[in-house]
Amino acid sequence: MTNALTINYAIALLDASKEEKKDLYLLEKEVSFCVEIFKNNRDLARFLELTTVTNEEKYKVIDNVFKDFDSIIVNFIKLIVLRSRAHYIYDIFKEAEKKFNAYLKVEKVIVYSSEPLSIENLEKIKKALESKNNKRYELKNEIDKALIGGIKVVTENDIYDASVKQKIESMKKALLKGGN
Repeated sequence: MTNALTINYAIALLDASKEEKKDLYLLEKEVSFCVEIFKNNRDLARFLELTTVTNEEKYKVIDNVFKDFDSIIVNFIKLIVLRSRAHYIYDIFKEAEKKFNAYLKVEKVIVYSSEPLSIENLEKIKKALESKNNKRYELKNEIDKALIGGIKVVTENDIYDASVKQKIESMKKALLKGGN
């Protein structure tokens, strides 16, 4: 849920990171990881919302869970808890991820394949996209068994479909039209 609160917190994190001259590419990765953590671990977010647990106890858990993160991320999470905004923590980090990506001109891309792709193949796809569009891309490989083989690349504005499923669909349409 995007609202003024989530946007303001996201902008504050980006601005503070720039002010502190932090490595924004590294922080963007940590922000993205926080999105995954809070998406997949709703119990952690619910724990941080509890009014029956002291902030000091919550800070200990935050320090433990996020011990390998940059201090600005850890302190940001603590600030969210201190301000009783933990209910919005996932949405705040989701919005922060968008703000970091927009500032860094990084576009998230999903590469669908029927089997996991190797790091080398993902790098080749990334380089091809970057040379074609003169942008930076961050790729995520997701498995879609329905593709049968090949890949489908989904960017913000385009879909490149080189899957066997798509080729079969094209042949089916051509046959139904009576074409070649």
